[in-house]
Amino acid sequence: MNYLDNFRLTKLLSRLRSSGYQMENLEVTKASGIYFANVFDKTSGSIIGTDVFSGASHSEAIAISKAIVESIEAKAFHDGRLAGLKACQTEKSEGFAGYPTTYLPQWIATKRCRENALAEAIERYAWATWWDNPEISFRHHDIKDLGNISTDVLGLLSGLKCHSAIRQIHVVQPMIRSEISLWILLAEFENGGFTTGGAAGPNNESGLLSSTLRAAAELTRHVLALSKLAPLPDSHMSGYEAKLAYFGFGKGTELVKRRLEAAGSHQVVLPRLAFDEEIPHDYAGDVIVHRCLFENQPPFVSGPVNRLCI
Repeated sequence: MNYLDNFRLTKLLSRLRSSGYQMENLEVTKASGIYFANVFDKTSGSIIGTDVFSGASHSEAIAISKAIVESIEAKAFHDGRLAGLKACQTEKSEGFAGYPTTYLPQWIATKRCRENALAEAIERYAWATWWDNPEISFRHHDIKDLGNISTDVLGLLSGLKCHSAIRQIHVVQPMIRSEISLWILLAEFENGGFTTGGAAGPNNESGLLSSTLRAAAELTRHVLALSKLAPLPDSHMSGYEAKLAYFGFGKGTELVKRRLEAAGSHQVVLPRLAFDEEIPHDYAGDVIVHRCLFENQPPFVSGPVNRLCI
């Protein structure tokens, strides 16, 4: 581990534990120079879902920190909902982001946290709008034609192709009237199924590097989860897993192909934010949690099984 990253992780864990935080289980794996960390409760029976918290980074310590912070985001949302906090009265936690104060001065961490929350809200809003509305235009090309991606990410995606008989990895970039860009990586399997990984970030070189890393990490999680879901009957799957299986095993293939053939001519126009606020929670002194959510934000994972919003 990088010494500074390791020091910051140790400090974060020490402070969180002194406030009562418990990390039940931690798994860390590495592929093509990228670390994947999962934090989950020992009673969780999910293969993939909202009770498994993940992080990915070129740094092992940062990957672990991201997974821990994601678990705290979920707790902040859950507790805020129970407490009647208006910003938490939704089915899912789209537009939530957390950032540890052990990594940056608090005012910078607060700013970064809000930026990340807004990027996630845009990701979910733009993705759902693109899928639901064939009039939304988008750029579409193959991953090999996209420049400025790190060699580690390219290595990770190449490994996925070998592991899971992926025919092609499409890159979909819906047109958004914003300085934030959304990158959807769409893996097409040899058997005709599809699965996704996506992320949004600033429309510049560093934003592209960060977004494609996060999108590739999510795509990897989905590809690996599908291999575990294959033998399960639909009745044993969560809503998230059922949607993943619907597209991954080919039932939604024609829907995806039709959407990729619909060129469209309109941009995603973002409405006003319904919520843009810091969320109080038990560990607020160590991890800032912020939520951004647009007015009339469409459902994402919680939508019908035949919507490619995963």
